[in-house]
Amino acid sequence: MSPDAFSGFIEDTYAPLVASGALAAPYNPANELKIFQEALGLDREGATRELTAADTFAKGLVNQLKGIPETMKEQVSQYLIGMTDDAAGNVLLKALSGRLSESGFRIVKVKVGSLVL
Repeated sequence: MSPDAFSGFIEDTYAPLVASGALAAPYNPANELKIFQEALGLDREGATRELTAADTFAKGLVNQLKGIPETMKEQVSQYLIGMTDDAAGNVLLKALSGRLSESGFRIVKVKVGSLVL
């Protein structure tokens, strides 16, 4: 199958599913940046500053976490840094960074039925 025919097949097969919401749209970094900027009301300079901060935080956090087996440290690092690939991950990292800079985490116990989490 030629590249043009394959592209047409993919478009014909998946575009209606994306349009109907049955499938998520393919990953688009420019779209993630736009979502991030709009969600936080940032201009290009502000977004660059916040994204750099989220990346730095993710990279630094993995080195400060305790209890990660050495054999999994790279996977955990990649997972955290991977959060910087989309708008939601960057917003989460920003929120975590802000919370940790306030007074650290306080975990509140939640009772679900007879189970306490």
